[in-house]
Amino acid sequence: MSKQQSILLIGTGPMAAEYLKILFAMTEATVTVAGRDDGRLAGVQTAFPRVETFRLPPQGSALGRTWDAAIIASGIPDLAGDLERCITSSISQVLVEKPVTTDLARLKRLAELAGEKGARVRVATNRRHYGSIRKLKSILAGEPALGASFDFTEWLTRVPKAWETHEGGQRLALSNSIHVFDTVEHLLGPFKKEAGFAGERGAVVWHPDPVVFFGYGKAGSTPVVYGTSWV
Repeated sequence: MSKQQSILLIGTGPMAAEYLKILFAMTEATVTVAGRDDGRLAGVQTAFPRVETFRLPPQGSALGRTWDAAIIASGIPDLAGDLERCITSSISQVLVEKPVTTDLARLKRLAELAGEKGARVRVATNRRHYGSIRKLKSILAGEPALGASFDFTEWLTRVPKAWETHEGGQRLALSNSIHVFDTVEHLLGPFKKEAGFAGERGAVVWHPDPVVFFGYGKAGSTPVVYGTSWV
């Protein structure tokens, strides 16, 4: 990324703050933080005096400006709409947080739009770039894994209310586990489930899918077992 670039960061939460730290450590680009809440934008300005702030127009409206690149770290319900606005505003490089959308038809439309506009869009499966993961990958290059297991959970008390009625929130088990399986595949190869168990639906009222599931399969040729329980 050129040091002279202008970068739009959409989001004012903890994830956006982490991106700001990285941007200031790695680039001298001009950074604009966009959000929907004036109070939170003011908080960003106080914590990071170097940034410009920009209040997003209502969802569905054009940004009215353009930047060289954008990072989208807004909440799950806003990711797809914010991505569409960035693409139609001729922003040529976009990094967007997972899951973008769990609506496959909408995902395909966004991919087609990016192709039409010549935008390069990448989904932030960032964990594959952690120092520990990079080190493990280098070890596995000379010493193949015999097996792998992992588990993960979700802090339901921190899920925003707005997510509970949105398709991405109602499929949170998928939305918030993409990076976990991506890391496993990055290290070991494509994952194929051989068997699995899912708990009963309705354990969490607003989440139609189960919130307890376990399974096993193979990533490449490596046996893998996994599990999660949110309750």
